[in-house]
Amino acid sequence: MRSHLLHLLLYSTVVSTFFGVLARRGARDRFRLGSMIWATMVGGTLVLAYLMYAFPR
Repeated sequence: MRSHLLHLLLYSTVVSTFFGVLARRGARDRFRLGSMIWATMVGGTLVLAYLMYAFPR
């Protein structure tokens, strides 16, 4: 595999699902927390990658 994007999406999905189920009781609250964690992980990683793109080796 040439890109780590699929691994990032899979890891973020597994971790956010786990913490959403572990931390909240209602289905709606679980989904909201899981979605927020997922978006933060994926978005933060993409922003950091974009910022690092300006500094090639």
